[in-house]
Amino acid sequence: MKYVKVFLFSSILFGVAMGLLFTLLGEDGVSSGIVAGLFFGLFMTVVLGITDFVSGKKLGGKGSKGVHQQDDLSLHVGIEDAFERCKQSLTLLKDVEIKEENKQEGSLVAHTGATWKTFGEVVNIQLREEDFTVTHIHIESRPLAKQTLIDYGKNYENVKTIRDSLEPKANTELSSS
Repeated sequence: MKYVKVFLFSSILFGVAMGLLFTLLGEDGVSSGIVAGLFFGLFMTVVLGITDFVSGKKLGGKGSKGVHQQDDLSLHVGIEDAFERCKQSLTLLKDVEIKEENKQEGSLVAHTGATWKTFGEVVNIQLREEDFTVTHIHIESRPLAKQTLIDYGKNYENVKTIRDSLEPKANTELSSS
């Protein structure tokens, strides 16, 4: 479905722009714009689709990953130690800034800067104490721009980086939605 959205978005925008240009040049703008838009949309869908699929394969798995990634794990440490470990793990992400930090609620929210893959991501970590020696951690990474359709595995990479830094004492299962 995301590739249909990419096709429609790119072909409509490009088609309208080319239609206006051809109209200003005195040619048949509507039909030229439609044809140009369809070809450009098809081209962009193929190029972006292949790039997204290859990026997903390089990260491991079956190819393309969703842009909203999450992971749950348990650390065999108290909540205060787990909170500090999670805060430290965020520093492993490139160009990260912690926006919210609430030890009492067990919540960390960080933003990453723009890269060629995305305009930035929002990383949210929620901690819940199961008992004094076990802390449940929920990690979530999603694009900063909600209309992002393809992130070339960047959010998967963020969650995996955090999980891998915490993993020596964790039981994990990564999922996308």
